[in-house]
Amino acid sequence: MKEKIKILFLIQIPPPYHGASLRNSELYESINNRKEFETRLIPMFFTKNIDELSFFSLKKVIISLKICLKLIHETRTFKPHIVFFSFSPNKWAFLRDLLFVEILKFFPVKKVFIIREQVKKSPIKQKIFSSISNNSTIIALSHNNKKMLEKNGFRNVIVINNGLKIEVNQEDLGRKRKNSTTTILFLSNLSKEKGVYVFLESLSILKNKGFTFKAEIVGASININKKELLENIKTLKIEDRVFYHSFANREKRYKFYLKSDIFVLPSLKETFPGVILEAMQCALPVISTKEGGIPDIVVDRETGFLVEKGNPSVLAEKIEILLKNKNLAKKMGKKGRERFLKNFTFEKMEEDFVKLFYSLVENDEN
Repeated sequence: MKEKIKILFLIQIPPPYHGASLRNSELYESINNRKEFETRLIPMFFTKNIDELSFFSLKKVIISLKICLKLIHETRTFKPHIVFFSFSPNKWAFLRDLLFVEILKFFPVKKVFIIREQVKKSPIKQKIFSSISNNSTIIALSHNNKKMLEKNGFRNVIVINNGLKIEVNQEDLGRKRKNSTTTILFLSNLSKEKGVYVFLESLSILKNKGFTFKAEIVGASININKKELLENIKTLKIEDRVFYHSFANREKRYKFYLKSDIFVLPSLKETFPGVILEAMQCALPVISTKEGGIPDIVVDRETGFLVEKGNPSVLAEKIEILLKNKNLAKKMGKKGRERFLKNFTFEKMEEDFVKLFYSLVENDEN
């Protein structure tokens, strides 16, 4: 088509810094820089603090009403072909986002809703989700997430995996520090859902069995603060092995990956963790759980191990395998990087979205 495709983005962007806001921001910037598209952005900005995201407040209600007015104005004046919306299906944000969806029903636009969270089951919500799907395209981040969305009433669901920009090249990997003591990395926001306490218990088991290792924990506080974490480490008597670091930006995160040997994320609840992609990019074997989209990323016994959630003994067993066999760890890490480069780069994700946007507008014209 000769005219530019107009896309209105209604998305969360940083701050606060978390996987969903970062992926949204990167996608918007990439599409905005392409000549065949014309874009507008309505940022969904409610708080700077990540630990306040899920809380209801009067301030957030006022901000939401302002966003409603902005959405009406931009849709009427900009007249986009497509509205790209980061939809939240849970808690108070669900009611807020449902209002945005209702507004969009009054305009002749193609709607693309990306869902970056797991959906809590609700018979009432199933009917609402089915209605939301009318004349809309729903983006799931993985095939497992697609099945979950469809079970909860969503229709017209397609899969587009998250992708990351290539930050680490072969030269960087060649300069990677060779540790005399195996370094195990947990890098994620500090929350119970990420399984950090399960991780610590597994380290305690390994120490009691006589294994030597060093563990780094990197992440901003969500529902676990630094004091609670350090007390747990002390109670487990692993303070000589485990070292905590607060929030790390992108540059610092990759430094942690490149000085580590094993990456562990024993999530109890998950959608599509970008930190696993970062670890794979840095050729680290990954030990994680079978939650959400993780089985779409990690190939069990090939690029790492997948374990049942909430079981520190099983987690310790898998870490032990890699502590005993450094060659296996390197082999898994190498295969993980190859898998990342083939399936999970930002360029592949961008290409998938561009194809989707073109197909929606071309189908509308036909």
